[in-house]
Amino acid sequence: MNAVFAGLALSLAAAVAAPASAQTLLTNNFSADPSPHYFAGQYVVYATDDQNNSGKYWDSTSWRVLTSSNLANWKDHGPILPANIFKWASADAKAWAPEAFEHQGKYYFFAPVGGKQIGIAVADNPLGPFADLIGKPLVETPRDTNAGDEPIDPAVFRDNDGRVFLYFGTRVPKVVQLSADLKATVGGIKNVAVNNFPAKTGYGEAPFLHQHNGTYYFSFSTGWPGQIVYATGASPLGPFTYRGVLIDFLQISTNHHAILERDGKSLLFYHDKVLPGGGDHRRSILMTELAYGADGSMQIPAPKPLFRDPVFDGAADPSIIYDDAEKKWKMFYTNRRANVPGLSSVSWVHGTPIGVAESLDGRAWTYRGTVDFPKEIPNTGGTATYWAPAVLKHENTYHMYLTVVPGVFEDWKHPRAIVHLTSANLKQWKYESTLKLSSDRVIDAGVLRLKDGTWRMWYNNEPTGKSIYYADSKDLYGWTDKGTAQLPRDRGEAPLPFLWKGKYWLLTDLLGNEGLGAYRSDDAKTWSRQPHSLLDKPGKGADDQNGGHHPEVVISDDRAYLFYFVHPGVPDNKRSSMQVTELKLVDGWLTTDRDAPVYINLKP
Repeated sequence: MNAVFAGLALSLAAAVAAPASAQTLLTNNFSADPSPHYFAGQYVVYATDDQNNSGKYWDSTSWRVLTSSNLANWKDHGPILPANIFKWASADAKAWAPEAFEHQGKYYFFAPVGGKQIGIAVADNPLGPFADLIGKPLVETPRDTNAGDEPIDPAVFRDNDGRVFLYFGTRVPKVVQLSADLKATVGGIKNVAVNNFPAKTGYGEAPFLHQHNGTYYFSFSTGWPGQIVYATGASPLGPFTYRGVLIDFLQISTNHHAILERDGKSLLFYHDKVLPGGGDHRRSILMTELAYGADGSMQIPAPKPLFRDPVFDGAADPSIIYDDAEKKWKMFYTNRRANVPGLSSVSWVHGTPIGVAESLDGRAWTYRGTVDFPKEIPNTGGTATYWAPAVLKHENTYHMYLTVVPGVFEDWKHPRAIVHLTSANLKQWKYESTLKLSSDRVIDAGVLRLKDGTWRMWYNNEPTGKSIYYADSKDLYGWTDKGTAQLPRDRGEAPLPFLWKGKYWLLTDLLGNEGLGAYRSDDAKTWSRQPHSLLDKPGKGADDQNGGHHPEVVISDDRAYLFYFVHPGVPDNKRSSMQVTELKLVDGWLTTDRDAPVYINLKP
């Protein structure tokens, strides 16, 4: 089994034109803290203006506005809302996460100004001009009891009975009712209660409330960096019960979102750092579609690409395993040196470490580092080459079958072997043996436990025209080579076996961007070739415009998720990205639509 990290980094040009299944990038200008609405016949997003800050702090003094008629093409109107519309604010007041609200034919703009105050402005048009509504802060520290140290990140919600509530605050979430004319607060500021938090999770900032099918959803960021988590309740005032993570940790210090429901769709807006030069203070706004499970749970589709390695940008050959101790999914992958200059011929796919990424759900992946292998592995002195890890767990031990090449070379003619490693924790590995297989050039182990309790390994035997061979074991330690697997049209590599829907399946990488071959068997020995290949047609999502390579399949709740890597450019492009799609069984054969949204939530 196989695979890797997944932040939400996107190829910029592809992101803008991506289908609904992918994340859509709203603007090429740096912006953050989206507040999305449907005003006056168009979609409008108000945002923090990161384009004009120092790049060293969140110190912009204006807000940007974006509009769209179709959610696909967005017009950036620039920083048209300056913080100095609030004359009572200090001259250098910072313009942070805004909010907007339509009420009785007018448009109201709520804004944290300077970190200690929330102002409110009004306009006849969603694009302004806006004018200060009351000439003083609507909420202020320390004037207002229980306003908190930082009354920032306002979010406004109108309940079914017409009452309007304002949510805000850092470290402790706050809520207060607003008057019918929005000019004042009504009653005291209350803390929002969220029950059943996991021990290590707490409220940070960015509160947001929306209603769906009669349930109130309270979502927020857990800190810096933070996850976006959510809770549900029967009242806009709570208490709320924690339900889970909506957006996992991103490679950025803040996490801020908002949800817009319209025409039967739920749209999630959030920020990340996908633009060139982006970072903690230069963020980018993205949009994706949100789905609800039968139990009311919220999910967003897996991003495209699923993951890019932040070091070498050459993530390949994924293998995925659940870490029982850390309660996370781990991806082990070949980290090809795609962005290293001056590497001639195929030396860039040598000298490769094994990268590790982690995820709570299989959807959002975070880079963890690389594997520190034991020095006892033969032929790994100097600059070692590690390829295609296959990781599994049996009883209390993790096993890895790893391809090792003795150095860095500019051709494919040198020896390579499959070695066996074990670990108790997926961190420290022990060298067990080098497997004696059909030749001295074998790669890409794929291992499966058979129905009789024994184990079978498939691998690529390169001297025989890159055909698939196999070996058997009773205990994962001693292996007996059995020769060719006798696959129909069996030229390929990266054999991936799995058991699903009562059948044995074997996928292979057909090379040359031809996608994956699929084979079916009743006994894991005699195979029938599926009439059609998988992932042979280019996808439409970001970084998915080529044939899929080196598969990994994870079965969860009887659903099969196929992970793979893609060279997104021309066939010889070095860079590679990870992707995921869901397999379906149609008329006895595997199919997949790589462009369809993938709502993945892996269970251990």
